[in-house]
Amino acid sequence: MNTRETTDDEPSPVNRTDARKAFWTSLPGMLTGVASVITAIVSLMAVFHSKASAPDRSAVEARSAASAGAATQEPAAQGCMELAGHWAWQSGGTVAIAEGGAATWTPDAGQAIAPIYGRWTCIDASAKRIMVYWQHGFVDTLTLSSNGQMLNGTNQAGSSFSARKL
Repeated sequence: MNTRETTDDEPSPVNRTDARKAFWTSLPGMLTGVASVITAIVSLMAVFHSKASAPDRSAVEARSAASAGAATQEPAAQGCMELAGHWAWQSGGTVAIAEGGAATWTPDAGQAIAPIYGRWTCIDASAKRIMVYWQHGFVDTLTLSSNGQMLNGTNQAGSSFSARKL
């Protein structure tokens, strides 16, 4: 049996439990609890939103492969074939757009970055506009300039960029 006595400076186990209960019923305790709940809700929303906004890779590949296949078969989509070739990306690297629907971003020499692969589909042959679905989830919409030497584009976040034909 414990014969040690507690002093006034040292709360007894019962007083410690009461002190914990008292904290959660005080204003600082309630604010801490509300902040914890808000943090948890925002974290869950961020996780679910990022999963919902990122395209499912298999669905994107299937959709873009089907669309790219259709783009190469339809005579009206032949205007998009003018985008095929190699392009110097404004942000660095080179993009190869193949007639079969494949797209590959390759880093500049000396960059230790792996290539990024994607599939493209013709979305407006008369405007010479394609959409590229990249493996990392980005989606670029590209339009060929009237002289055929520049691509102007935007990504899914609305950021604009350009590329020059090589």
